[in-house]
Amino acid sequence: MSVNPLILGHLTVLDQPPPEVIKIASKVGFKQVGLRLLASRPGALSYALNKDKSMLAETLRLMRETGVNVFDVDVCKLIPTTRIGDFEPMFEVAATLGAKSVLVTCGDADMARFKDNLEAFCDLAGKYALTADLEFMLFTPSVPTLPVALRIIEEVGRENLGVMVDTIHFDRTGAAPELLKNIPRNRLNYIHLTDARSERPTSLDDLTEDSRAYRMIPGEGGLDLMSIIKNLPRNLPLCVEVSNARLETIKSAMERAQMAFDGAHALLNKAA
Repeated sequence: MSVNPLILGHLTVLDQPPPEVIKIASKVGFKQVGLRLLASRPGALSYALNKDKSMLAETLRLMRETGVNVFDVDVCKLIPTTRIGDFEPMFEVAATLGAKSVLVTCGDADMARFKDNLEAFCDLAGKYALTADLEFMLFTPSVPTLPVALRIIEEVGRENLGVMVDTIHFDRTGAAPELLKNIPRNRLNYIHLTDARSERPTSLDDLTEDSRAYRMIPGEGGLDLMSIIKNLPRNLPLCVEVSNARLETIKSAMERAQMAFDGAHALLNKAA
């Protein structure tokens, strides 16, 4: 039996607001959830709990009733015009929710400026006892791969800065699963677990669309998730993140969450 805690990633059920995510997680069997409090791009769906106090109160009430906790919140994208102080309302909500991590991504091709902003971001996150977990993606500027992300983390030098490994992005870089063993344990707080087709898209646009709309239930795609899992710490939390446009049209949020939970559990038990 796996000892890796499972987290219901909000992207699996992003059509549902935070209170419903808590209820779904409780019914399906997840003990923890991630919540999308900031949009990943203009027009994308998110739930600004710092602006909706009634929804925040309802989320907290359901957390108390169900025992489901919030593990992480996302997503903070550092761009050339970023003002780090603008993230503070989100961090305040994250602290109120008892979250442990905030996901951060790069949208800046100027490495020096990005690292300066990342340092300030970590310092502000630390004020709220949050880790800042940097996600690498081939289609993002400055942080395309795991080795680059680890080098940036070392250069920035903040104790609360970690790396976010998403299994689809890790696979698309072509990296060997054994590379995961090189990550210092204090720099790896959790990962995103998802499956996908084995064929790797060749254009950056296709890579982006593949990760946003065509993820698959763990164990149902062609990624070598077994090898990835076997090279991770056994107690590492795994956030099951399955954004799939087709599933959203044919399955309810509850059904999608159940499929994600069952698929992840089956895969982890097989890997144990």
